Amino acid sequence: MNDIGTYEELEFPIFRVPTIDTLDQGLKKHHVPFLFEVDVTEGRKYLHEFKAKTGEGISFTGWIMKCIAQAVNDHKHIHALRKGHRKLILFDDVDISIVVERFVVQSDRGAETLPMPYVVRKANEKSVREIHNEIRGAQEAPLEKNEVQIGAQSNVHAARLFAMMPRFARDLILWRRLANDPFLVKKPWGQSL
Repeated sequence: MNDIGTYEELEFPIFRVPTIDTLDQGLKKHHVPFLFEVDVTEGRKYLHEFKAKTGEGISFTGWIMKCIAQAVNDHKHIHALRKGHRKLILFDDVDISIVVERFVVQSDRGAETLPMPYVVRKANEKSVREIHNEIRGAQEAPLEKNEVQIGAQSNVHAARLFAMMPRFARDLILWRRLANDPFLVKKPWGQSL
């Protein structure tokens, strides 16, 4: 099996082009952030009942990720990625990119925390327990020197050079390519839900 799993390629619906244009124009406007509440009483109840039965706790983050993965699995179009201007790619695997906090030992300052990206692959096929264990494993996995993403094989020198480039060069080299290549996005970052 390849790195990206199975997928379906569809034609991009032409009637959605005006919607994309509207969204592009909206990015140029001022935005107002907002907060909203979600009732998670049933989810918390499930987690407490699970702990009472098994004696083991499950993270709330793992439960939320499983809920998102299942919803996306049931409605694959919400995580479709564009391939160029005319195609949509619907991946069967739901990969969720998250940030986990890691303790990094600094010789002169002691230990400090560092947020690091991690991708839970095939979250739609995993149980809440499996997702929880994977997150905990990512938090405790040994870090390689200058590692920029947990579990990713990366060239530290290339990552450092990329970070030192001016913004317009980074846009030309990577971000514009990513906007048109869903396979390039999925390998390192999943669908970034």
